[in-house]
Amino acid sequence: MRKILFILLSIILILLIGINVVFYYENIYIKNFVPSSNVIKSIPPKDIKQDISNELDDSINNNTSNSSNNIKQTTKRASLTFVGDVFLNGYILPSYYDKKSNKYIFDNVFDNVYQIVYSDSAFFKYDANNIDFEAADFLKNSGFDNVVLASSHIFDKKLSGAELIYDTFESKNINVFGFNKTKNKPKSKILEINGIKIGFAAFTKLLTSVSKDVYYKDYVSLLEKTEIKNELEYLKSSNCDVIIAYVNWGTEHILTPNYQQKEYAKTLIENGVDIVIGTHPHVIHPIEKISYIDQNGENKSGVVFYSLGNFFCDQLIRLPHNRFGLLANIEIDKIENKVNYKIDAIPTFIYRTKKVEGSYYDYKILYAKDIINLKGIKTSYIDYAKKIISNTQEWMNQVNKN
Repeated sequence: MRKILFILLSIILILLIGINVVFYYENIYIKNFVPSSNVIKSIPPKDIKQDISNELDDSINNNTSNSSNNIKQTTKRASLTFVGDVFLNGYILPSYYDKKSNKYIFDNVFDNVYQIVYSDSAFFKYDANNIDFEAADFLKNSGFDNVVLASSHIFDKKLSGAELIYDTFESKNINVFGFNKTKNKPKSKILEINGIKIGFAAFTKLLTSVSKDVYYKDYVSLLEKTEIKNELEYLKSSNCDVIIAYVNWGTEHILTPNYQQKEYAKTLIENGVDIVIGTHPHVIHPIEKISYIDQNGENKSGVVFYSLGNFFCDQLIRLPHNRFGLLANIEIDKIENKVNYKIDAIPTFIYRTKKVEGSYYDYKILYAKDIINLKGIKTSYIDYAKKIISNTQEWMNQVNKN
């Protein structure tokens, strides 16, 4: 009898472990999901907890409306994901070049950072002077549907090169911000996601390799006070619920924002930006809440990510810090005319290993916390991962404080 009971208990234990493994695999390592080809994605499938949360929100709203003169309040919600610099430099393209097909064949580099797929809309900053169709397909199929082209190197191959980059992304239904092929037109755009109107602007402080015979300011948003005012007035006149600005600024490889970044951050927020997303230094900078009093005497505030660092590149021989980035998640709720947003940030790591077969390397973007116990990782990377995880938590506590 004891033997039979032992066998039954063993079978039950194995089944429970198997079920847990399946759920862990499906909810954490989301594989082979291809997002909608629309510029604004339809809402991707959510996990059970999110579905239950939404049902509870609806229930609360309905109960509230029944007890408040039958005025029904509905919650609208949009989730956004932002990452820093993406540039396919170094060994990346050679590593994914297939000689037989004469094409670049990318594998699932971003499998482990599932927020890109699960958010309603995902954004990255492209910091390079060219892009091919296979690479654009790879970024689209990974879950990105928005790209910022206001960068230092957008005109490295003159205006025609910038237009080719623009056309390539647009052909893949990747929405472009910070650059416009038509002169003197707004470079900002407005997306309506789940009934929430979100305005996006993008600026660059620096331009390299600029030709003297083209007035580039006509095509890209420079980080200047007049340009800031013009772009933001366009968004504010459209009654956006939230305004977000990507900014290419700062000093490369320096771990703290400079005085100029802080001044421009204040200018952006006082002109109506709710969230500033900084890129270009290629390392992570702090996150800060900036408060001010508007023209009506009301207390207002905005949040600044001074630099999200690198998300995917091969700038790995410079500093340990170049391997790290921040993945910023913003959840926006709108109840009637009241808009609130919650911010989260997750440190990420560019993991590069030698290919088992073939030439060069395999790349994976991992959460920084997942490298702490990973074999073969240098102590300097592990130490910095622990530090940036702790710093990020401290920053989040400050910016989400009421």
